[in-house]
Amino acid sequence: MLKLKKTFRTLINNFLQNQLAKPILALLAMIIVSASFWYTNRLVRKIEKEERREVALWAGAIERRAALVKLTNELFLKLQKEERKKSELWALGIKKISDIDRPPQDIDFIFEVIQNNETVPVILTNDKDSIITFLNLDNPTHANDELLFMKDLYTPIKINISKDERNFVYYKDSKLLTDLKSVMSDIIASFLSESIINATSSPVIITDSSFQQVIRFGQIDSTLIANNSAKLIKQMKLENKPIEINLGGGVTHYVLYQSSTLLKQLRYYPLIQISAIALFVFFAYYLFSITRKSEQNRVWVGMSKETAHQLGTPISSLMAWSQILESELEDQSMIVEINKDIDRLKNIADRFSKVGSAPELEPCDLISLLSDTIDYLSSRIPRAVNITTDFTLIEAKANMSPLLFSWVMENLIKNAVDAMSGRGNIHISLSEMPKEFAIKIKDTGAGIPKGKFKSVFKPGYTSKRRGWGLGLTLARRIIAGYHKGRIFVSWSEKDLGTEFTMLLPKKEV
Repeated sequence: MLKLKKTFRTLINNFLQNQLAKPILALLAMIIVSASFWYTNRLVRKIEKEERREVALWAGAIERRAALVKLTNELFLKLQKEERKKSELWALGIKKISDIDRPPQDIDFIFEVIQNNETVPVILTNDKDSIITFLNLDNPTHANDELLFMKDLYTPIKINISKDERNFVYYKDSKLLTDLKSVMSDIIASFLSESIINATSSPVIITDSSFQQVIRFGQIDSTLIANNSAKLIKQMKLENKPIEINLGGGVTHYVLYQSSTLLKQLRYYPLIQISAIALFVFFAYYLFSITRKSEQNRVWVGMSKETAHQLGTPISSLMAWSQILESELEDQSMIVEINKDIDRLKNIADRFSKVGSAPELEPCDLISLLSDTIDYLSSRIPRAVNITTDFTLIEAKANMSPLLFSWVMENLIKNAVDAMSGRGNIHISLSEMPKEFAIKIKDTGAGIPKGKFKSVFKPGYTSKRRGWGLGLTLARRIIAGYHKGRIFVSWSEKDLGTEFTMLLPKKEV
């Protein structure tokens, strides 16, 4: 089992070190997100279809129940027609009874016709609206008020008494028919309310035929209906086709509906889901990067301190041998150069020992630091390499760590020498900006591809056959992490050369 774990771990590490690892992982992430997005959309469409089916079934039930209401209304219309016929017969009887030439048996029949109207309220007037007689009034003392009401209700029945004389019969619905209509209105209202209560989870509104008045509503906040019903009706009409409900007798209502709150939330769920996944991936990648950098820093600090420790013994020995040679040799020039290299080794060991610790910055003159570093390296690089400088500033003060900054300059100059294969020109310039000093190191070497401008600062990147690829990584750490500056490739062309730029903040006065 342990062997299997080691094999699996080795495969994972080899995969992560492969250049195709990141694109493959990104592709897998896109496939997972796309699959989730597709499935959620499919679920939304399915629920939307089901909701529409439920609303359609509910609307169909309303229409079927409305058919019963329609039949009842038709019955009322027939009753109204029958009552008008009664009123017409009563009017005809009144006209016929005034004919004095009628035989007695006809008179008896006419009286029977008149008396058969026991329910329909009628009023007989002349052409000047004076009441002649009336029948079946609820309150005979208010006959004139009843006449005004009847005039607005139905068209009167005209009776031609003579060529110049006419009478009119006004009538209204009987109390029985009025009571039936009231009961029917209550039934319709109850029917609509019950329909709303038994509605689906979707917001619904029942309006009149003009889409102006809200008859009933369900699954909607009453404040929306009270404050902005017209806008809500317009929105619902655009979202779904209204369902017509014909209650008969010219009474038509419409059912308007919207998607349920759950369905609306599900429509936005894929976006929320993708955002959450993206946020999770971002933080996971950020934490992974921090962890990886922390591990790298611990490795570099450990290697640096171990290197400083290992250099300590041979440096001490070299110092001792230098003192012996100094006492035995007559030519001291050689001893002077050896002592310079020993001092340089001591500085290098000191640099390595300070990696991982916050350096103590002190006010320094950049011109002196650059000049000392260039002077030291000039005698230790190939003679075919020519170093030129452009220091036009009189003074350039900055808070620096001289040992670490010299290390960066040595690393950049040595890289330039290697890039030129030991033959070419190196130009170093120092200029002033409003808040920073700009140091540029330009060579005439092989150049860096534009796609690698940032990669050269990553750990392990190197174009040399030998080397660990840590020099520029440490240089960026020293400049950015310790000195709060920046270092980057400002220019490079193949076979023409490369220019590195460092920006260092000025010393605060």
